Amino acid sequence: VLLVGLIFCYSDRLFFSQEKPSVATKEVTHHQGAKMASKEEISIEEQSRVVSVVVPEDAKPGDTHTFKLDDGLEIEMTIPEDSKPGDRIEIPLPDDVDDFRELFMQLHPSNGNMLYFSSLGEEEEGESEGKENDDDDDDDEDEDADGTNTVAWPAGIQLAQFITSPEAAPFLQDKMSVLDLGSGMGVSGLAIASAVAELDDDNKREVVLTDLPNAIALVQSNVEFNRDTIQKGEDDKDAKVTLRSVPLTWGQTNEDAEDELKGKNFDLVVGSDILYDPSPDVLKALAKTMDSFVSDGGKIFLSTRWRKPNEERVFFEEMERIGYDFKLVHEALNLEARPAAVEEKKDEDENAPIVVNPCFLSWKERGNTESEGYKKFFADTKVNVSGESIPLCEVTEEQLESMEDEEFDTAEDLNIQLYVGHKE
Repeated sequence: VLLVGLIFCYSDRLFFSQEKPSVATKEVTHHQGAKMASKEEISIEEQSRVVSVVVPEDAKPGDTHTFKLDDGLEIEMTIPEDSKPGDRIEIPLPDDVDDFRELFMQLHPSNGNMLYFSSLGEEEEGESEGKENDDDDDDDEDEDADGTNTVAWPAGIQLAQFITSPEAAPFLQDKMSVLDLGSGMGVSGLAIASAVAELDDDNKREVVLTDLPNAIALVQSNVEFNRDTIQKGEDDKDAKVTLRSVPLTWGQTNEDAEDELKGKNFDLVVGSDILYDPSPDVLKALAKTMDSFVSDGGKIFLSTRWRKPNEERVFFEEMERIGYDFKLVHEALNLEARPAAVEEKKDEDENAPIVVNPCFLSWKERGNTESEGYKKFFADTKVNVSGESIPLCEVTEEQLESMEDEEFDTAEDLNIQLYVGHKE
């Protein structure tokens, strides 16, 4: 929807929609997801420079309306065509009033670290001049920038929650090098860096966060924000974990990547919510990059939020074609598969329970809307809507709108799965 700025439509809170949500939709979903994660021993505070307004009773689609905010700011916008009086719309404040998001994330109690993330990178002095000289070179890259890298997605938060828990420690023990793909704000990669830094051994490890060339500045900025916390004030030479950020485009391999990655392989390759808005070519490029960088005997750790199952399944099919097997994390790590009801136990100690994979379907079933397993899961799984228990497959848009935050968070959780992959 087009206006003076961008419009965030509150009505797009569709947690199991097969349609592509806008960036705005994902931001609304993230807001809810952040609250969900706090139930899982992750305390999150978020500040988003977004205001919420209600379409006036006398407004019609296409009308221009001026909204006066409490602080005296006035924002003029065009009423969207699909809006009606009473609809709530979220509008990001313009750049000149510091539009940004901040995220403070408390990791699992056994880890103890709190990480900080900002959607605005800190530009190095003189960087702008360099960009002006490279305008022509950046044009193509800018076409790929859609804003998804400036949001901390629930799938990444779930990964961070699990990977910093005691249950993940044995899995990380032999991982000396980690590559994070599509790092975005750096939530997954920095959480893993914090986790390996707290392991009870004297091994030195390396974590490399990557993203597109036009997104890597934000990654690097958040790496620097958290470097002292993770490295305990030590420099790379003395710290238990070294942190780096390197540009990497999917489809590249360890033969044609940046010099820092050329010829390298990693014990663990990580990705969270990287199957978003997929095309077969992009997913196959991702598979090519993953396969190139995973060391012999290495593992892939993937947190995925299903949106378009039949399309996202292409990634898993391609990985299977080249020899990989993906299992749900509780199966791969021989963990107890806990029901979602455990979420209600809010232990504050280091052994706080972690709920993984409320949906126990394999990717072959969860990624196929025609499979019997998929149909049965959506028919048998019930969610609460204003206190009433309703099968997931029967939940309407209207009912989604009426969900309490906790109800919506629980429903959102059903669409996130953690997988471990390895080459057979």
